[in-house]
Amino acid sequence: MCQNESSCVACCGTLNLRLRAEQLRDLLSERTSQCPEAGRADHASLVAYRSAREEIEASLERYDATVYVCPFVGWIEEGRAGCLIHPLRTGRANSQNASFYGTTICQSYDCRAKEKEAIKEADKEEAERHGSKGWQTMALHIAGGDALVYTRIIGDAMFYRLVEAIGDTASVFETAPALMERLIRLRLCQDCGPTSFEIPSHSKPTVDDLIPVLFREEDRPTAARMAAEAIDAVGRSSTM
Repeated sequence: MCQNESSCVACCGTLNLRLRAEQLRDLLSERTSQCPEAGRADHASLVAYRSAREEIEASLERYDATVYVCPFVGWIEEGRAGCLIHPLRTGRANSQNASFYGTTICQSYDCRAKEKEAIKEADKEEAERHGSKGWQTMALHIAGGDALVYTRIIGDAMFYRLVEAIGDTASVFETAPALMERLIRLRLCQDCGPTSFEIPSHSKPTVDDLIPVLFREEDRPTAARMAAEAIDAVGRSSTM
């Protein structure tokens, strides 16, 4: 899920930086050019680079001060964002130990989107029931090849909660694709730094709970109306 038709770096904190899209792209270019051997250098050199970049980027404003921003996210090829020290690039199994979290955490972390992709690989029919195809296809369509927009959509754990609050995810994207596209585009207007990290919760938030969290104040009535229409569409399809 991280690297397919597009690329996603939501788990690495990149979108936590309060920067415009062009500034983020420039930042990734700067990291890529400064990272020793584009991430393939020895461990000590990579650790030194990380320390230097953390100091440089410390002054950049963040949406959430508790979310770490990894300086090893860069351009692994033109238009494709990713981990500069991923083992598939370096040929070394533990190369991500140069990062803050280390190889074990980097390799074992699963976000909601990645979990759905794993389901799809294991059982395509079950994946369709979980809606992974619709979610990814919609994200790719809206992003139009822009890795950072794709990251913004596919890694937005809070928006995915809204989809689940509307109904079964497969049914939502099948019966109300136009409404879901409009909701996603409306969400993109919100000045925020969405992340794939999720806060464990024993309760399921409702649509009414999530609308104020996800959308600008002026967009909330429109978002609530579209969500209600999507719920109605899913309900009608289930009775047919």
